[in-house]
Amino acid sequence: MVMPYAGGRSIRLRAGGALWRVLHNRLLAGLWLTLAAVTAMSASAAESAAGSAEAERAILDAAAAYATAVSDGDLNAIAAQWADQAELVEADMRLVGRDQITAAIAAGLARSAGMQMTIEIEEIAFVSPSLARVNGSLRVQGSADDTGSLSRFTSLRVREGDAWLLAESVVTPIYDNPLAAIDWLTGEWTGTTPGGLPVSLHSHVDLEGAV
Repeated sequence: MVMPYAGGRSIRLRAGGALWRVLHNRLLAGLWLTLAAVTAMSASAAESAAGSAEAERAILDAAAAYATAVSDGDLNAIAAQWADQAELVEADMRLVGRDQITAAIAAGLARSAGMQMTIEIEEIAFVSPSLARVNGSLRVQGSADDTGSLSRFTSLRVREGDAWLLAESVVTPIYDNPLAAIDWLTGEWTGTTPGGLPVSLHSHVDLEGAV
């Protein structure tokens, strides 16, 4: 084997010679180290992917359990899903702490007996191995026949032990039919004035959504 060096000359290496054996052994050692590093990286990537899949499954299960807890009116199960210093922002309301959030939900359940909730998770993004951003939607219905109200949410779930707790949730209502609240204004209105004269009024929603 002939190897060039910086002086422009070359060194002839004889197979089996001392220098040849040194270079050969170093080359093999380098190849083994590279192979070991690649193998370790592949194993680490596979382990990370498996861990993320397991965490994602746990978050999906937690979301489903939360919807069930609300539908069942199980305040203990609801409270267990929130971190101690969690924050809930919904419309113009901001609640801080597990106790305050649970109390507000309890009041809502008391006003709407039979409330049913469904949650659909659209995206789970891991900020770190113990923190995930969760995006999705939730629907709350007064009964099975009620279309209910739809909201979108962005939540942060943090891992504490084996549980993925809600650390923050921002809920934004979506109005399926924003004109439904003024349906009572449309139609034919009749009456009489204080002087006894008949009065009638017809109102409808125009193409621009005005009454």
